[in-house]
Parts: sequence; structure tokens; C-alpha cells
Amino acid sequence: MTRRPPRPAENLGETIGAAIRARRTSQGVTMQELAERAALSQPFLSKVERGLAGLSMGSLNRVAQALGTTGVGLFGGMQPDRAAGVVRGDARPALPSDDGGTVAHALTARAGQLRAVEITGGPPELPASPYVHRNDSLSVVLSGSYEFETDGERFVLGAGDTFSASGGIPIRYRVVQEPAQMLVIIVSEDVEVVNSPLPAPIARRKAPRPGMHRGPAPR
Repeated sequence: MTRRPPRPAENLGETIGAAIRARRTSQGVTMQELAERAALSQPFLSKVERGLAGLSMGSLNRVAQALGTTGVGLFGGMQPDRAAGVVRGDARPALPSDDGGTVAHALTARAGQLRAVEITGGPPELPASPYVHRNDSLSVVLSGSYEFETDGERFVLGAGDTFSASGGIPIRYRVVQEPAQMLVIIVSEDVEVVNSPLPAPIARRKAPRPGMHRGPAPR
């Protein structure tokens, strides 16, 4: 019997709901436990997983954090059963923030090894809770300027500047100058990154000094 491929999600809410449900069940977390961790009601979370209710960016980040991932990780990849995909500029899935000042657009049409999200705007102050991507991430400022903070260091980036970070590092950012927009690319949390040690350097053979004989000792 041939197994039928999973049906692609028909809308953004259904796609995000399916991603949340898949990650929750893979970790053995009950819906009630996740709802409590994310400060949501269990009936509402049930609707979210079935695609009957949507999440704001803030709520999605809380759910993602409770599941050990980020909002970009859940939102950035849309259809896991596709080997290639296109996202049209006028049909990009959008996710608004709680205050409506920030909008995230998904740029990747498939849930592969990379997630890409375009963020317009951002918080005016550094948020209390940082983002922690499991794997490496890269942020490219497209317009305006942002301030990034990680490991006690702060960096102000303008258009054309990039910020890259290793996985597991807490990151916070805020808007410094509007209109601000940036591209965020991360390696999917599902990818197991193996850091292979560099090979040991080969010892350089010293050149013989003038007059030194390296062959057999003369008789």
C-alpha cells in the first residue's frame, strides 16, 4: 500500500497550526502543558492547531519559545512536502505583531534546511525575553537601522550591514531609525549541525642548514 503524501496547508493559519502540533507531539508535550507555558487558553490553542484561529507575532514567539524554537523557525517554512517552491511578492504570508507596528513576511515556500523571513519594523525598546535560535542565523538590514544585543555587546546596524550569530546565543534587537526592514535567515532547528574539528596542522619539515648532510653517515 502506497502512503499518500501529506496534504499541503491551505492557508497560513493551518500551516502554522500544523507546525505547532507536529513539534508539540514530537516532544511529548500535551496541549494543556503548551497552553500554560505560552500563557494561552487550551481551547484557543486547539483552534490554532486546527487552523481555525490565528496567532499574533507575540503569541507565536511565546509558543515557539515554549517548544524550544523561534517564531521564524515555525513561520518561515510553509510546505514541508515540496522540494522547491516560489513565493510571489504580492502573495507572501504575513504575520502582524500585537500592536500592529511590526509585520513578518515568510519568504521560504518549503520547510527545508533554511528559513527566511522579512521583518518590517520592530520593537522600539529591547524586549525582556531574547530570541534563541538553535542553529546559526544571519540578519541583513535592508533599510533604516537596528540595534542588536548579544552576550552583553550591542551593535547598531544600518542598511547593508549584516549580523550573524552562532546557534544557542540569546539575541535581542530594536528599531533605531524608521522605516526599518531586515531579512532574517536561519538554519532550521530540525537540522543537526555537527561541528567537525579542523585537521591538525601538518608539521613543516625544516630545511637542512648549509653543510648539513641528511643521508647516511659517511664511513
